[in-house]
Amino acid sequence: METTCGGSGMNNFECPRCGHCCQSEVSLRDHFAGKAMQVILGNYDIATSFAEGEVNDPEGMPTLIAIDAYVMADAMLKARER
Repeated sequence: METTCGGSGMNNFECPRCGHCCQSEVSLRDHFAGKAMQVILGNYDIATSFAEGEVNDPEGMPTLIAIDAYVMADAMLKARER
């Protein structure tokens, strides 16, 4: 939920965990993407990726994981509109 607390230029939102107003230069979309990325990486076999060289490929898995995280964030934002 957007709030009016905080200074200008900051993204303000009510923390879903504690209910307090949070200020951040990170958008709610970025916040959701970060949370999604934690889950994605928690289920990702990073050792295999290093062995296969995907981690060092800028168009490889790191990019795909980041894209997937934002796809999930966009879905979360869309679900909030319902």
